[in-house]
Amino acid sequence: MSVFGEAALSAFLELLSAKLLDSVLNLVADHRQVHQQLKLWQSILPEIKAVLNHAEEKQIKDEGVKNWLDDLQDLAYDVDDILDEFAYQELRLKLQKTQAQASTSKVFYLTNVVLEDLLPKLSYLRVLFLAGGADSIERMPSGFDQLTKLQMLSNFVIGEGDGHLIRELKILSNLRGNFCLSGLENVNGQDAREAKLNEKLGIDGLGLQWGAVLKNSTKKKEVEERVLDFLHPQKKLEQLIIENYGGVKFSSWIADSSFKNLSDFEASQL
Repeated sequence: MSVFGEAALSAFLELLSAKLLDSVLNLVADHRQVHQQLKLWQSILPEIKAVLNHAEEKQIKDEGVKNWLDDLQDLAYDVDDILDEFAYQELRLKLQKTQAQASTSKVFYLTNVVLEDLLPKLSYLRVLFLAGGADSIERMPSGFDQLTKLQMLSNFVIGEGDGHLIRELKILSNLRGNFCLSGLENVNGQDAREAKLNEKLGIDGLGLQWGAVLKNSTKKKEVEERVLDFLHPQKKLEQLIIENYGGVKFSSWIADSSFKNLSDFEASQL
């Protein structure tokens, strides 16, 4: 039984490793064919992890089996890393193509067209940086709740009529570093509450931006006050910047003594 298991697992590892190599070569030959292979890897990963979890529950003692499982674990990590690399390279190539068509500038801007086209294919993305901030993109498309591995997102831009999309941030529990929310004039209190910003324990720098000019030249003061109330961050926050806020009063959490690490606070009101 052990001999059969060793042969089967070894064959599986060799087959999957060969597929990884072949797919990398295929990327050079025909980039379009890679998407089908990526989907296959994405379906294989949960199966590998299920085997590993089952083995852990059984607390297998056999040294030979444990070695096979270690190899399987390493393979799972390798597949995960390669998927990350493909996601990054695809985004980079798409940006370069867009940049070449648009201008001769050395700065790559992530446009709405590029983002909407690529977002469904970037489930393994961990870092998304908008080089031009909120000025480089009008709105975020739906689908950010699928980027469950995303760790760094420089800016989340909420377009007119898209206030509900801020709710997709609820799923992104791994966000860390500096993070900015733009277009908050398009958000209501309930949507802001569902973003669960206080559960993003890795965010240490937060920017909250309302639009400077509205089409009707009015600010809904009570709505903006509720939005700010519900966007209270985790208590280890170090930096907070609030721009173009239209409320009459600031939220009580800003002066809360539990925010002991808050060393940089800037605010502007309209």
